Formats: sequence, C-alpha cells, structure tokens
Amino acid sequence: MALPEDGTRIPDFALKLATQDGVQDFTLAAALRQGPVVLAFFPLAFTGVCTRQMCDLRDDLARFEQAGATVYGFSTDSPFANVRFAKEQGLTHGILSDPNREVVEEIWDTQTVAGVHGVAKRGVLVLDTEGTVVWSWATDDPKQWIGTDEVRKALEPLVA
Repeated sequence: MALPEDGTRIPDFALKLATQDGVQDFTLAAALRQGPVVLAFFPLAFTGVCTRQMCDLRDDLARFEQAGATVYGFSTDSPFANVRFAKEQGLTHGILSDPNREVVEEIWDTQTVAGVHGVAKRGVLVLDTEGTVVWSWATDDPKQWIGTDEVRKALEPLVA
C-alpha cells in the first residue's frame, strides 16, 4: 500500500490493544469518538529506536492528552509480546497489535528490518475525529525517529 496522504479517510478496523494490564479489543471508530487519534507505527518491540519512540510518546503523553488526542503504538508484533514490552517500558499508552498484517497493509506500509519481513514501517498518522489523516510522517530508515514535537504541532489545528 502507498502511504496515506493528508485528507485520506482511514477505514474503521478492529485489532487487539496491548497494555500493561493485558489485551483488550479495539476499534478505530470507538477511539475516534473520544477525540483525535495518533497512530505511531514501529517495526519491532524491544529494539533500540522502537523503544525510544514508544518511551518518547509515554514521556510526552500528558501533552497529547491536553490536546485531546489519544496515542496508540502500532506494531506487527503479537499482542502478548506488546504487553510485555509495555510492562517493561512502563508504557501508559496502548499498542495495537497486527501480527497478521491485515490492517497495516491496508492503511500503512511494511518493510524488512533486520531480516524480518513485513514489519510496520516507522511513522505516524494523526487522525481527526472523522478518521481523516491531517498529518503523517514515515521513513524508510528504521533507525530514524523524529521525536514528538512535530506530532504535537500537527494536533494544534484540531484543538483550536
């Protein structure tokens, strides 16, 4: 799939959401009823840059919440691996798990990292409450992460 452009509406999807407390059901439609959504895609849990990305989001979570947004990590790892990852890193945001790659291949893109095929390409989607992409960032370099400032700036028009 080509990466979605601004203005693209992301279709509803259902996945498992991993948190420190376990696994629960998730639908995008239900999340959007709460406000804007940030989907932060990462290739592999427990790796250096992916850990930094998820921890940066954890550390800045209050600022995302002040903007009315809910942050979710998104990976192709199993929900059980993501629960352990969330516990070990003290992540206070959930991680969507798509081990069958059904959703990531429909709405995003995959790549090969460290010999592992079909992992989520690192990037971020910011969605308004209608599920429309208002900002996105992606990289072909799995070692690159832009930090949270640009992501938060993308939310500003949604809370003005």
